[in-house]
Amino acid sequence: MFAGAAELKAFDAPIEAFPVDKFMIVTAGEVTITDAKGRVTKVAKGGSCVIPRGLSCRWSQPDDTRIFFMLYAGSSPDPTDAGELAVLVPNPKDELSPLPPPSAELLLSSPPPVTARKLVYTDPSGRFVVGMWDATAYTRKLNAIADYELMYLTEGSVTLTNAVGESRTFGAGDTLIVDRGVSNIWKSDGYVRKIYCKVLTKNG
Repeated sequence: MFAGAAELKAFDAPIEAFPVDKFMIVTAGEVTITDAKGRVTKVAKGGSCVIPRGLSCRWSQPDDTRIFFMLYAGSSPDPTDAGELAVLVPNPKDELSPLPPPSAELLLSSPPPVTARKLVYTDPSGRFVVGMWDATAYTRKLNAIADYELMYLTEGSVTLTNAVGESRTFGAGDTLIVDRGVSNIWKSDGYVRKIYCKVLTKNG
């Protein structure tokens, strides 16, 4: 797994088979991906997408394009399905499905939040997952995160406070990466929605 930010130079060339699973958020410029079936996906500033490993495509971007990304090289596509792979674009306005709230012993606020989720992509290994999640206001106790997670907030804001009391607030349009095993208090005063990419410590 590898995650970070990148500033990209102009590029326009075919990619025979994408070597990793990739989730990215474009923060400047635009990326255009044309798959083997001629389907064109344009991801502009503020947009995000998933490129599955094995995808054949033509990739184009102008100079000074910037992205946040998470890559995962731990899976391989079924060769019989490689021709069916496509770029996936999360729609931040999609309806989500109800999800159980955090367990009561983790909460510092009441009532428990109303939460929901929609899965966008899961790689063949079951460990690289992209989805959307939302929740009403709540505060969670200091708790270690089990998985690596990149979060892209599309609505609301959240304040994370680490084990030594350092706090930082993130709002709509912000991207953050939480390392596995890092403990934080989560506090949101209102509705929050995010697009997320996780590398799970175990399948599922």
